[in-house]
Amino acid sequence: MIFIAANNKYAAPAVEKALDILELMTERNYNLTVTEISNELAISVNSVFRIMKELEIKQYVVKDLADSSYYLTAKLYFLGNKIKNRVSIIKESEHTMSNLLRETKETILLTKLNSQLETLVLEQFESIHSIKFLSLVGGTYDSYSSAMGKCLLAYLPQEELDNYLMNTNLKPRTENTIIDKAILREELLGIKENGISIDHEESVKGLTCIACPVFSSNKVVECVIGVSGISFRMTPEVIKKYSIILKKETAKLSNRLCCSNE
Repeated sequence: MIFIAANNKYAAPAVEKALDILELMTERNYNLTVTEISNELAISVNSVFRIMKELEIKQYVVKDLADSSYYLTAKLYFLGNKIKNRVSIIKESEHTMSNLLRETKETILLTKLNSQLETLVLEQFESIHSIKFLSLVGGTYDSYSSAMGKCLLAYLPQEELDNYLMNTNLKPRTENTIIDKAILREELLGIKENGISIDHEESVKGLTCIACPVFSSNKVVECVIGVSGISFRMTPEVIKKYSIILKKETAKLSNRLCCSNE
């Protein structure tokens, strides 16, 4: 079914037409020509032609040269599957994040790498303290300068990590940011060995974070959960205490995910 927004002052007609075309094509089990799409949706042939060219460039559709008809690629499926996985891990992690917030009272972050190997914030449970760190859900940041990001990098396949280090300019975010690639590589090896990542004001001055990986089946890192606190509260004793709690909670979540994927 095609849904058309009415009286929307923010409407973008070209976008609406493209979405209508994609929805139409998902409902048909056969190829469609420009003329057929135009007749079905009452969109001019010229508009449909331009939209289909753009969708073809973006690899959402493929043109059949035999009759100039179009059919959908699997790109929409893969995009939907990515969102499905993302929503699923957020739901699965809520109990763990709630436990960590109760135990630490600091901001709890759920993160994952995006396609550019930046750290993507999937979910956040805010600290109860009046002075606290807050991130932006859906926001991204450099992976090399934070506990969560370093933890995600540490478990990358070797070739992906090598490419990341080769192509990433390690800019200092603070005076504590690791900008030497050899030192960062050693740091990542230590994180993988110890199962925990720490950053002492490497990304933001006055912010200290710890992070642990969450595994699904076959020891694949599904996400990383971090505890982010203001540095004056994150003393060495507190970091040690929270590290034990974080390892315990992420291990339980990993066990649940492994069982659910069997």
